[in-house]
Formats: sequence, C-alpha cells, structure tokens
Amino acid sequence: MLDECSCLKAASQESRGDKRRRELVSAAYRLIEEKGFEGLRVRDVAAAAGVNIATLHYYFPDKEDLIRGVIEHIVQEFISDNAPIVHNTQMSAADQMQAVIANLENRVRDHAGMCVVLNEITSRAHRDASIHETLVEMEAGWRAHLSALIAAGHADGSIPPSTDAAVTASVLTAMIRGLIIQAVYRLDKPDFQTIAKLVRDWIGGTRK
Repeated sequence: MLDECSCLKAASQESRGDKRRRELVSAAYRLIEEKGFEGLRVRDVAAAAGVNIATLHYYFPDKEDLIRGVIEHIVQEFISDNAPIVHNTQMSAADQMQAVIANLENRVRDHAGMCVVLNEITSRAHRDASIHETLVEMEAGWRAHLSALIAAGHADGSIPPSTDAAVTASVLTAMIRGLIIQAVYRLDKPDFQTIAKLVRDWIGGTRK
C-alpha cells in the first residue's frame, strides 16, 4: 500500500512538473513572438509564468535549455499537425507527401505565431552555437521524417526507387521553410494546393 501511495505521489509530482515546464515554455514562446529573440529575458519569462527566477532555473538551468524547450514544443506542434496525414494507411506515401505540403496553408493560417518564433530562433542560430546545434538536430529530424515517407513510397510503389530519399528530403525541407516565410511575412501568396500537386508529380515521377 505504501509503495502504491509513493508511486501515485511521484506521478502527481511529475505531472505538476510537466505542467510547470509547459507554462514556462509557453511564456517564452509568447515573448519571442511578441518581442523577438532579442527581447527574451528569463526574468520576464518567469514573471509571465507567475513564478520566481529560481523556479525557472530549477526547470531550465540556463537560457539555452529554455530555448531548446521552445524548439521541442515547435517540433511537437509540427508532428501533431501532420499526424492524421502520415498515419493514414488509406493514402499512398506520395499522396501523404502531397497532403503534408498542402497542409502548410492551414499551419500558416492557424499557427503563424509558431512560424514567427521558429524564424526568430533560426536567425539567432548563426550567432549562438548551442541554438545552432539544437536547430541542426531539429532539421535532421524533419529530414529523417520526410526521408522515411519517401522510403515508404519506394515500398508501396508510389515513388520511384530512383528518387533519392535524402536529397529529396533536403530539397523539400528548404522549400517548406521558404514557403512558410513567404506566407507569414507576406512576401508572396503561395498557392499551396498547386505546389503540393507539383511536389506529388515530382516525387512520383510523373512530372514531364
């Protein structure tokens, strides 16, 4: 009985800790969105989350850890946005890829702030080795995700084996980032549906 109570208490503490971490990450996320990376101060993050600076440092020992938490949050948002698509076994891998690109339109519309925050972090990466390292890991993960989808296309026959998974994933990652920047900062008005079809034709080997 004592062990059961101890486990329940530990689970409750872990849940509260996770909640506090999410609150701190959300506060940092909002400050970056509103004030840019240069406006991010850990004391402001603590105040926005309703805790003292010591509590913030308990969960995030330094600023880089907090930024890493924000990046991980963004990654999870990307994954959850596309989860219904990439787990749809009724669609071929090539069709799933088309849907992922087309879904960018919804992401830009519904999560413009996330795109702004990611761009702010990216612009800082070349001056901050720690942020650069974390961002490189994120990009590698996204390329691996796309590479796996292309490999699935090789297996289901919707993407020719001649389509190099790694190279194509790098091209698509760069394209996705560029499209998001164009749309969020209103540099252009990308036709995501048409672009998604072009991508489908390209990776499916039907482009003339």
